[in-house]
Amino acid sequence: MFYRFDVSFEEIEILKERAESFLKNAEELFLKEVYDLAAFNIE
Repeated sequence: MFYRFDVSFEEIEILKERAESFLKNAEELFLKEVYDLAAFNIE
């Protein structure tokens, strides 16, 4: 089954920025050895 999602360029940019923020946060937490929260952020 395939789903079609109609999203605007602006919505894609918002999601991209959020994903990049989660990745940055995960990297910082990993370096601080806070592995459980780092794993949560990387999901």
